Amino acid sequence: MSGGERILFAAPILLLCVACSSNPPPRSASLPRPEEQDKTASAGSPSQPQPPVGQNPPQTKPTSPHPLDNKDKQPDSISYATSPERFVKEKAVEPTFNITDPKTADEHLSVAIFDDNKQQWDKAIEEYTKALELRPDWALAHFRLAKDYQRQGRRDEAIAQFQETTRSDPQYYEAYYHLALAYKDRGETRQAIQAYTKFMEYPNAGIKMLGQYQLGLWYEEIGERDEAIEHLETYRRLAVESKTAEPQSDRFRKALLELKKLKSS
Repeated sequence: MSGGERILFAAPILLLCVACSSNPPPRSASLPRPEEQDKTASAGSPSQPQPPVGQNPPQTKPTSPHPLDNKDKQPDSISYATSPERFVKEKAVEPTFNITDPKTADEHLSVAIFDDNKQQWDKAIEEYTKALELRPDWALAHFRLAKDYQRQGRRDEAIAQFQETTRSDPQYYEAYYHLALAYKDRGETRQAIQAYTKFMEYPNAGIKMLGQYQLGLWYEEIGERDEAIEHLETYRRLAVESKTAEPQSDRFRKALLELKKLKSS
């Protein structure tokens, strides 16, 4: 007999031996005795004992729920008919403001901000002015007063207050930005450039990039060609290095056109 035939012949014998090696439980152990069934049922099952075979279980009268059982239960579905109060829109409650007679600069500022939130610009301006009488070098009060003057179209007074803001706090960069726009609105582009240049000292890469673009256009407007080219070239370089979508913007395309025009003139 060859080696391959031996293997084919021995395989069924090995399988038979494996099957015989698992010892099944004896037949008598497969089912517990009747008394053991009762013990197992009573010990392992939480259910009630079963009635003897042939007898019907005793009939029990269903108990009605106690009247107080459902007292605090909510219905499964809420509707306007069952709970109309649930469908009433709540009104916004205005926070109470307790300062009725401001004395200090802080209290006048708080009242002014409260009036600002209610868009009562005249009252706010009066309170900011009183706060500054008590604390003349308060940059925040000067800035907020300037913003209210801007809202009322009082441009000259707004510029004066923005200037006071930067004098009180030379690093109040937002004031430089608004001061530049106020100057530009008044037609004073060179003063706008000066204020905007101070604004660009704020340590923010985006401001530095976009500020170069703005200054380039303003220098071009007042006829200073070399400064305009310098700022627009700086903007172009920063935009490319920024790894943002700025090179795909309309602003970037306009800067390239302005550079081409300036260099060809």
